[in-house]
Parts: sequence; C-alpha cells; structure tokens
Amino acid sequence: MIFSIIIPYSQDYPAIWFTLQDKWLRLSENYDWQDYEIIIVNNGSTGDNLELARRMVGLDMTDPSKYSDGRTKTRNKSRRNLTYIEIKDQLHAKAAINIGAWKAKGKYHVHCDSHVLFNNDWLTLAEDFMDNNESCGILHSSVTWNYRVTDVRAYQYFLGVDEYGNRNKFNILGGWSTKKQADKPYRIAASGTCGLVTRGDRYRDLYKGYPSQLRGYSGGEPYLELLTWMMGDEVYVHPDMITTHFACTRSRGYHQGGPYVLARNNMLSWYILGGEKWCDVILDDILEKNKTRPNREKLFREMREEAVRMGRFRRKYVEENCVYTLEEVFQLFKSQEIIH
Repeated sequence: MIFSIIIPYSQDYPAIWFTLQDKWLRLSENYDWQDYEIIIVNNGSTGDNLELARRMVGLDMTDPSKYSDGRTKTRNKSRRNLTYIEIKDQLHAKAAINIGAWKAKGKYHVHCDSHVLFNNDWLTLAEDFMDNNESCGILHSSVTWNYRVTDVRAYQYFLGVDEYGNRNKFNILGGWSTKKQADKPYRIAASGTCGLVTRGDRYRDLYKGYPSQLRGYSGGEPYLELLTWMMGDEVYVHPDMITTHFACTRSRGYHQGGPYVLARNNMLSWYILGGEKWCDVILDDILEKNKTRPNREKLFREMREEAVRMGRFRRKYVEENCVYTLEEVFQLFKSQEIIH
C-alpha cells in the first residue's frame, strides 16, 4: 500500500465531508483502491457533529450504543479502504494522528487537516519526490487560504532560532511567511502541519510519533520536524503541492487553556528535544506577560517542572538515538542556509 491519509476530526462538519470527498477524488484518479486507505480519527466530537460523522462513513445507526465505547473502528462496506476511529475524550490533534498512524498500512502517511483541499497532482508529486529522495523524512506542501489556489504563496511555519538565545531572533510561537522561497523543492526547518507526508515506518519506529502528553490543540507543531533533523533526515517543502484551507471551524475545546496550554506543550516539546534553555525562555516570557498576576507564577513554574517530569522518558530515547543534538541542528540550519 502506498498512501495512508490520516485525518483527525473534531466538531468540523460539514468541512470534513468536503475534505473526504476531495481525497477520494485525488486517490481514485491516480491509484487503484488497493494502493491507499483513508483513516478518519473522530477526536471527541459531540452532538450533531458526532452523529453526522458516523452517517458520513456509513455506520449502522440502528444501534448507536455499539459506537459509544470510546474507541471503535469500522470499515465502510462500500469503501473497503476507509477506516473510522472514534475517541470519546478529546486528545491533542497530534495525539489523534498517532492513533491513526498505529493503524496505518501505507508506505507513506499523509497528515491532513479536516478542512483542506489538495490540488490534482498533490499525491503523485509527493510519491515521486519521496521515492527519489531517501533522506527526506517529511515533505510539506505549500499552503494557501481563502480559495487562492492560483496564488501559490508558501505560508510556511518558521522558527526564528538563535543559538545564543537572543529573544529578538527566537519566535516562541512560530509565525507565517508570505514569500514563496523557490520554484523547486527546498529544505526548511519546520512548516505548517496541515498537509504533510512522512514515511510510515520512520514515523512509528524511529520518530515514535508526537508526544502523547500534549494537551489541548496549540503548541508542539515544530516538534516532529526538529526531531526529524536530529535523527539525520531532512525536511522539505514542495512548492507545487498545494493545500488550500476552505474552512477553519476548530472546536472551542481545542483551544481551552489558550496561551497556557500553548506554553505547556512548547516547553514539553523543547525539553524532550534537549532544549532546556528554550523552556526557560518560554517561562520567562510568560512570566513577563503575566507580571501583573503574581498569583499565577506558581502555576507557570509547575508547568516547567511538569515538562521535565513528563518528557524524561522520551528525552532519553532521543538522546540515545539522535544523530545530531538540537544545538547541532541549529548550527546546520545556519551553515547550510536552511530556511528558518
């Protein structure tokens, strides 16, 4: 099997319906049904969003109780290559991707938001590039918004890192660049995770997926890309693979905790990768922003301690298996002019 398309979904109906139909079309135009599968991970949807998602994938609604055990999987009888996984208690979106990845059979995994469309050649371009570039661990698409499919602007998620901890050059939250960097695939430190391809075996066996301790929605986005570099692989963007956002209706639950969840997840990610000083930068930054609320200082410092406690086991794995340290990766970005 060539592709496993993994789509985490939460409270995003009817956008998920259009996303699913788009993927069926792109796949059926270019591949036999044995060459692909689509895995939908319903991540804690409730109410109509839950019922409509079940109907969308063809579940028998005469006995809904059979699908309420927290984690159920079924195959649509009319589409043998569709897998539906239902999670009762909402996880971080990246943790939902992990659950799909452990079930996936494809050589390449596509991580896809539930409200995006691909251009016609997206999958064939991805397959060709990955087949011919063994060092590529992750291949990103270019991202467009508001139906501007012809205006292929590479809105890329970047890390303004500085090896000396210069805050003016270190963007904790990341950001978006509106400049198309090249007319052919190019290397990048990290990018938006709404449409990317990774190698299934490396994602599971080498990278070990995203940290399961991530919470809420925000934070941790650059984790997988930086880990890929540390493991000796490379991260690319393909400017002709276009992922278009046509909606963005993430559930309120995804954003619970706001900047606090964001800071927590980022501190956890940086600690696992060996970036204690970046954890301290994040802590200092959030303390500065909340200096008028001294009663919250204890909470933030406990978040920093939690990052160490929860990330210790995975950090040991990274240290024992990485080819480069995080600091060496930063130096690599600088010496080889890799876009960051």
